[in-house]
Amino acid sequence: MQEKVSISIDRDLLSRVDNLVDGHTIKKRSKAFEFVLDEYFKGLMVNNLVILGGSDVKIDGRVVLSNVKKLMNFGVKKVFIIGDNNFDILKNNFSKLGLEVGIIKEKTLLGTAGALKLIEGRINKPFLVIFINIKFDFDVAEMISLHKQNSSIATIGVTLARKNTIPNNIAVEGNKITSYNKKKNQFINAGIYLFEPKIFSHLPKKGTLDRDVFPKLAEQGKLYSYIITENWEYLGK
Repeated sequence: MQEKVSISIDRDLLSRVDNLVDGHTIKKRSKAFEFVLDEYFKGLMVNNLVILGGSDVKIDGRVVLSNVKKLMNFGVKKVFIIGDNNFDILKNNFSKLGLEVGIIKEKTLLGTAGALKLIEGRINKPFLVIFINIKFDFDVAEMISLHKQNSSIATIGVTLARKNTIPNNIAVEGNKITSYNKKKNQFINAGIYLFEPKIFSHLPKKGTLDRDVFPKLAEQGKLYSYIITENWEYLGK
């Protein structure tokens, strides 16, 4: 179903859109606009989501479900949940949303990096990672767009230290993270990331992202940040 709209647009942009009209695959201006918008939104799609569930973490199923529903707007179709909790209720709720769900149990605790390493080979496109015990409402589209602009291996959400959080001392210049856990400041890791599959080659079989991965990526100039100024909350353990 199509709907007629009226908009004002920059003349140079309009000229660039008109140049797409070739009389064959794109026959008129309206189709050119549809093509441009479709390609834009395809660029914001991320199909895979990993939820790091940890050990003995208090789970608020309503919050987790709300987080996942928000991310479904950006193409999420498959969810991996990693940890040693019972995730059966979450799995059933996600399945009702039409999502494909995989549960990966940690037989022994491996840390956030080691846990993520367990799904190496199962994902071959950019993917999102969130902690199970955070609540957020921010412009995810902007974070995805920034990640693509920087052509980075890893973009992590950061925010200022808040209630029940301890600063990770993340030094940021522009969007690039120049050091992690070194220079004292009030930035914290917000527990939401966008990774390229190349990240798996940087993950140890046992260890944490905070201690064993992010500091090294920052030293190599491969770690970027998206600063969250909107609603974000750490729900605790």
